[in-house]
Amino acid sequence: MTKSLLHSIQGLKGWFILSLLLFVSSCSSDRVEEQKCRNISESGKVEATDVRLDKEILFLSDNGLSALADKYAPADTDAVNIVELYTREILHIGGAKSSDAQLGMNQFKRSMAYKTLMENCDSAFTDLSTVKGSLNRSFSILNSNIDKFNAPSEYVYYMGGFYSNIATTDRHLCFGLEFYLGKDYQLYKAVDGIYDYMIYNYRPEMMPVDGVRGWLKSEYTREEMIVADNLSLLDAMIYEGIISFAVSTACEDAKMADVFGYTHDQYDWCEANEKKMWDYLAENKQLFSTERLTISKYIDPAPNTAYFPSDSPGRSGWYLGYKIVSSYMKSNPKATLSSLFNEKINSKTFLQMSRYNP
Repeated sequence: MTKSLLHSIQGLKGWFILSLLLFVSSCSSDRVEEQKCRNISESGKVEATDVRLDKEILFLSDNGLSALADKYAPADTDAVNIVELYTREILHIGGAKSSDAQLGMNQFKRSMAYKTLMENCDSAFTDLSTVKGSLNRSFSILNSNIDKFNAPSEYVYYMGGFYSNIATTDRHLCFGLEFYLGKDYQLYKAVDGIYDYMIYNYRPEMMPVDGVRGWLKSEYTREEMIVADNLSLLDAMIYEGIISFAVSTACEDAKMADVFGYTHDQYDWCEANEKKMWDYLAENKQLFSTERLTISKYIDPAPNTAYFPSDSPGRSGWYLGYKIVSSYMKSNPKATLSSLFNEKINSKTFLQMSRYNP
């Protein structure tokens, strides 16, 4: 039977935990391994542009959807039209040039709830140039340090009725602005499917982090990067660790807590309990588990990690995976950001070569 970590961590004396957390908080990580991968070459500079689809939709006439689709029709007929993407995949009202889509758009805009949301987004995001600047620098770092990297050419902003905070095509990185109105935005608590533990990350400063992570995960899937006939927890952790390491590298101004989507207290908890988490995985033989439920408890969003105390964060596997990858980069000086993404990884070999020992 799987043992609980609750007792072994909470059994520590309170003053010891407090002093340890204060020590950890005062010793912010300098992210040494990431600094080695942050050079930007002239050829690697990314200068993507903004598309304010949210404003286009806000001021769209009752019969203007077809013309808007024509406005954004790409020269390459095989490329994605972002207005078509918006109506078909985000609003689910059909092709943008259809009468059904125009009717659905009109109903969408006249709904009092969505009208309020659209107006709130419009007033909150009058200028997104800072976000664009942060994203362009982040993608310049990745483009300069990962061979054959495909960077987005446009950042698209929309209001999608809580469909998704991030959507991607082969050239567009799209943001649902309604997910970034701030953790104190009152309407979040009225939305089905949004739980209290999620709302902390619905902040504008999370846009570059979410954008980079979303783009990387769409460009480099777990199946493409990891050699595995049957996915294990270690496979999932190392994949998420590589993504997190790249996010930490590219989003150089982001706090480490934000890289993982943790609160500051949750990040400090992980720092203080890293060894205990790792020992728990080893003692309970979970590291090589291929059970989907076990994997999800360490990798998927949740208020906390089920095996750990209630003050632990969900997705603690992201943190441990990042620590393994960071250790690997330190132990293998010839390793590069490019090699992480362009060489198939055997997780057991990767773990051995990382010399990870918390």
